[in-house]
Amino acid sequence: MVMVRLHRVTTRYDPGQYRSQAAMNRPTFGARGPDGAASRRTLGDTDAASTAEKVVGETILDELSLTILDGETLSIVGPSGCGKSTLLRVTAGLLPPTAGEVYFDGQPMSGRSPRDRRIGMVFQNYALYPHMAAGDNIGFFWRLKGRRAREVSQKVRETAALMGMDVTTLLGRLPRRLSGGEQQRVAVARCLSRDPAVFLLDEPFSNLDAHLRERSRRQVKKLLMKFAVTTIFVTHDQQEATALGDRIAVMRQGKIVQVGTFRELYEDPQDSFVAGFLGDPPISLLACYFDGSSRKLTDGGGLDVALGRSTSQFIDGQQLLLGLRPDRIQLAPAREAGTMRGHISHCEPRIADRTKIVYVSLAPQLVAAKVPFDTATVTGEAVGIRFDPEALLLFDAETHRRLPLPYQANA
Repeated sequence: MVMVRLHRVTTRYDPGQYRSQAAMNRPTFGARGPDGAASRRTLGDTDAASTAEKVVGETILDELSLTILDGETLSIVGPSGCGKSTLLRVTAGLLPPTAGEVYFDGQPMSGRSPRDRRIGMVFQNYALYPHMAAGDNIGFFWRLKGRRAREVSQKVRETAALMGMDVTTLLGRLPRRLSGGEQQRVAVARCLSRDPAVFLLDEPFSNLDAHLRERSRRQVKKLLMKFAVTTIFVTHDQQEATALGDRIAVMRQGKIVQVGTFRELYEDPQDSFVAGFLGDPPISLLACYFDGSSRKLTDGGGLDVALGRSTSQFIDGQQLLLGLRPDRIQLAPAREAGTMRGHISHCEPRIADRTKIVYVSLAPQLVAAKVPFDTATVTGEAVGIRFDPEALLLFDAETHRRLPLPYQANA
């Protein structure tokens, strides 16, 4: 078990690291140099050069600092392209940082290979050796270490049993003869067999169907709790992040925006990005402004929220974002006093948890309300919405940072 720390790590895109060998062997065309010799410039060189000029300075990780505690599973979530997989590559030693340092238990990892870091990594595509049977994939590390065949076989069987794999049928199959769920278990078993100090999981469930994904998630969670190995788990699925992670780190554009438990991030987000990323369905973020004369938040349409007397922190006309969580909104008759009035746009039933998502148009904006499944709703019907004033979240529209909200009451 190891405590991992990344201190002000910066990584930039280097097209040279990803340039394929095929590009080096492209056929030449008929340009000639001053001496009459054929030019060695290959097809596509001009495009490659111009592309490199555009992206060579792109920052992938931007002075990122993060600490993963000993034995902790930290889930990292964020949109595609925010740097989640790059963070794993830097931690594993597969990609050197442009600046900054990675520490394991306080020891710098500069110059240490992935093998020396005792990393166990499971990729999205599992990266199994296609010419090796499942058992050989699992025992490859120990054969590489020169262990005896009997010892390797015993290690493979123990690990396979731990993963709930049928030793007699699965271990002799090539990866192409295994289902997606079986390949995933072989990949995790191969990782476990190395006795890693740190697990790095890069969206290992994304290629599985819903049933297998849920089953695999439970199985991996059980293993992580049993071995208590320090783990970084990358996913775009907040349900997976919550189920496996002790804490969650939200990434955006190469930076860690906020770290905490799901409850902390859900109830106390630092900015509108975190608030909008977590939650199913996501929070309704309504563009509005502060009307100083009436001490209200309004959008000039259906949004009308009165604030308390202490509004000195707001400027008349200040552009804001008002956050309403769907599970904190209640539907009411359209004429009921103290409600905001709108019309039902459409509904989405959630059969599994016996709820319904009702989208209410507060022209021109939509608010999502999560209500009991048997709530009577008619598309186009006028309806009122009410909410707990203490549950509102307010953000600055320009900086997207969270703002304190004074005592309020619905208009």
